[in-house]
Amino acid sequence: VHGGSGVSFGLIEQLRRQRPEAKFLELVHRLDRETSGLLIVAKKRSALTVLHDMMREGKVQKRYLTLVAGRWLNLQQHIKLALHKYLTEGGERRVSVSPEGKPAHSIVRLVKRWQSCSLVEVELKTGRTHQIRVHLSHSGFPLFGDDKYGDFALNKQLEKAGLKRMFLHAAKLGFRHPLTDQEIELASPLPAELEHGLPVAAPHLTGAGHGNGLRDGHHLHQAHRCHTLVRHLAIEGVQLFLQLLAVLVRTADHKQAVGQAADHPFRRAVKVLLPLVCHKADQLAHDGVAL
Repeated sequence: VHGGSGVSFGLIEQLRRQRPEAKFLELVHRLDRETSGLLIVAKKRSALTVLHDMMREGKVQKRYLTLVAGRWLNLQQHIKLALHKYLTEGGERRVSVSPEGKPAHSIVRLVKRWQSCSLVEVELKTGRTHQIRVHLSHSGFPLFGDDKYGDFALNKQLEKAGLKRMFLHAAKLGFRHPLTDQEIELASPLPAELEHGLPVAAPHLTGAGHGNGLRDGHHLHQAHRCHTLVRHLAIEGVQLFLQLLAVLVRTADHKQAVGQAADHPFRRAVKVLLPLVCHKADQLAHDGVAL
């Protein structure tokens, strides 16, 4: 978005040329060269300062959509891997997972899953360079079209199938206005070249069926809520049973009752059944949605 990395004229330079009357225009954050989507531009220095503080304090919500190789199984997963920046022999900037790096935290949510690829939403809790690309690649799920950390042989197939760029899109932004404190939520749909790439490129590579990933993501979200509810009800039921058992214990002879309750067949059953109920809830949440 800035001039550099082989690009002499970046987005901010274009904005300044289009709006010569603007006294101040500065980028609040950056996007990688092939990343599309939402970007915040400050028109006042005071706003820029506040927004930078909000970024550091994690008060700006940033969510991205990306298509990755592999079947992402978890509805939601936290990735906390420190990232270290370095330069290659050719002078190119790269990032790797390293305990010597800076803390980085990404939250990955499943939107749509095909046979061999997955559409996921990634929420950034930190804003390290190439964070999404490195976190996912290190986890075994390289981004489609990523020419630095991706699967290069796969990228050639993708290009033949019609995907000409990295599949990474800044889809959502949420923050409070730095001067008015008004809550702002912004959303950007997938651009045509990526939206069209979902039903064309993915089944071509995986043999999977067609589908609208963003729409199906709503069903997965509902399944996640159902899963959480089932687990909550199961635990609440077991806790109620144990409370009733405790009342029975207190009404009996204390020493004898406690000794019996410790080995009570119902209590032993609870210890066995609770993990089984929770495991079944997991299965229902995953198998109850056509993926």
